Amino acid sequence: MSEEEEIEDIDPDAWRVGDSLIRGELPYHGDSVDSAKPLYTPDGIAELAHRLWTHWSQHIAEEEDISEDRLERWKQLWIPYEDLSEEDKEDDRRLVQRFLSEKPDYDAEIDTTGDPE
Repeated sequence: MSEEEEIEDIDPDAWRVGDSLIRGELPYHGDSVDSAKPLYTPDGIAELAHRLWTHWSQHIAEEEDISEDRLERWKQLWIPYEDLSEEDKEDDRRLVQRFLSEKPDYDAEIDTTGDPE
């Protein structure tokens, strides 16, 4: 058994980032989030992602013309991570895992015309 397999066996909360494995033994974050919890755990990173999304979506809601339906859906999620449903928390965890495992396409061309292809 390789060292990574042993780590995954021992620590089910270990995260794979590319070819590396991150364990929950990294330093605690500061007082801006609950400092009793380590940031570098699946839930810690998902909580941070939720906070970032909340700030972003509130800014978009103020600055852009978005539908009332979207605004209502977003408002329901503008709550602390710990108050989210388990389903919403799991969505955040999956999103973070995707962010950690996929590289963005920095050269992607974005169609800003709004026309379907």
